Amino acid sequence: NAGSTEPKGIEVEFTSRPIDGLDLVLSGAWMDGKFPSNNPDFGGNQLANMPELTFNALSRYEFELTQSLMAAVQLDAGYQSKVFFGADNNALVSQDAYWLLNANFSIFSDADHVWELNVYGKNLTKEKYANFVFNLAELGFHTYSPGERDSYGVTFNYNF
Repeated sequence: NAGSTEPKGIEVEFTSRPIDGLDLVLSGAWMDGKFPSNNPDFGGNQLANMPELTFNALSRYEFELTQSLMAAVQLDAGYQSKVFFGADNNALVSQDAYWLLNANFSIFSDADHVWELNVYGKNLTKEKYANFVFNLAELGFHTYSPGERDSYGVTFNYNF
């Protein structure tokens, strides 16, 4: 039993539309999630699955192509600081800090937004990261759930 913890933190978000069609969003969070120092096993360790810092930024610009067609370009980025996947803060069962970058270009019908064609790229920097690491040291190994690889594609949506 790891005992009780009382994580504290702050989260902020700013949204702005400096010019018509341009949306800017910034958000971030800081968490102080540690076991109490008097915990005999994990005192002072970072809580599992709780990065100290996260940060997200998004920029989206929508503009008119024709009287009946709109387009949008979007870039977004996200950051996560180092995270441990176990209370013992074993470095073998952790994920170092990383950034992800995504982009999207879409064309859609104007006011009614009946249809939309998207071309996207995810994890454009080809960052390799783990969603979770399983500590199976008793069996002589660790295994992990990898994060989303870089991917590219096209989607088409039609609303009835």
